[in-house]
Amino acid sequence: MRRQVDQIDLKMLKLLQQRNKLTGEIGGLKRRHRAVIYVPERERALLARLLRANKGKFPPAALVAIYREILSASRASQGQDQQPIGLLASSAATVLPAAKEVFGRSDRFVPMKSWDAISKLLKFGGFSIGLVTAADLLSALRRKARWRDFSGQLTVANAVPIAKGTRVGTDAVLTITPPGNEVGKMADRFVILIECKSTRNAIKTLFRDMPDLILHDESSTRRPTRAVLSLACLHAKRPVDATRMKSRLTEASESAGVPLLVLGSYLAAEEYGG
Repeated sequence: MRRQVDQIDLKMLKLLQQRNKLTGEIGGLKRRHRAVIYVPERERALLARLLRANKGKFPPAALVAIYREILSASRASQGQDQQPIGLLASSAATVLPAAKEVFGRSDRFVPMKSWDAISKLLKFGGFSIGLVTAADLLSALRRKARWRDFSGQLTVANAVPIAKGTRVGTDAVLTITPPGNEVGKMADRFVILIECKSTRNAIKTLFRDMPDLILHDESSTRRPTRAVLSLACLHAKRPVDATRMKSRLTEASESAGVPLLVLGSYLAAEEYGG
């Protein structure tokens, strides 16, 4: 029986090596087409499929933990080990425990002193991912110049709960990446930055024609002018085309004269990564 287990272990190792070779080739294609390495929807779909197929007695939590490391190694083989994950040094104690629920031992984390340093490295390929709390991102985007800098160059690609039992919206660690190809991308969470006197009232006004969207939660800060700058997470009742919904949000904000920036979108999942 032990010899049989040893043989299975060798087969598993060979399969992992084959898998890593293939993901390395995928990494080459991604670099050629300037595609992002980390695609959370793809990873979540893979894990959801494996969990559904797990009909035996193998513990689901163990399966997720194993694939966390397999996917971490895959990202490294695609080049993410050369483009580490940036985070704010001041928030490392909050961000790292949450990040370890998604990322593995092959992922490297580099603390930085400021958001400007993180965003610069993200835009020029020094970082593959930036991890920041919603509160830190809201603070960083207080100035309109940074709104424009973020728009078109970066996107919120995912959100990870800060702790078990917390809501996944603005009460989360946000994953920031360069924008990838969003053609056909489905999402049910939309992270926005909005400036108005009352976020809740403004959203009610904007979304009269969008009954499929509700305000999930928000994090706000007041300006000296008494205007409120809010980072809000909008929840769609079902997955929708992300590009179309972003266009609808932008058109609604322009029509109402309410400054709004769609920071990104993602597909929520219970099984993995929020």
